[in-house]
Amino acid sequence: MTIETLNRINAMLTGTGQRMDKLCPECDGEGQIEYERTIGGIDNGGSPWQEYEPYLATCETCGGWGRIDIDPFDDDDDLS
Repeated sequence: MTIETLNRINAMLTGTGQRMDKLCPECDGEGQIEYERTIGGIDNGGSPWQEYEPYLATCETCGGWGRIDIDPFDDDDDLS
């Protein structure tokens, strides 16, 4: 264990020190992600058509909060 990991554990247990969460890497802290869905149909002439429609959905990684917990045992966690 590194000293940084021990400091993170200490901060978690004492409730002081650094944050124990970070910005969600999937939504960049927004809590929502823009996706595209395919829509289509048949026009008046009987020809099929298709296009993409953007929509917002709640980020599944953070549940819409924009932040995720830091694993105190993972030395690769970035504190941004």
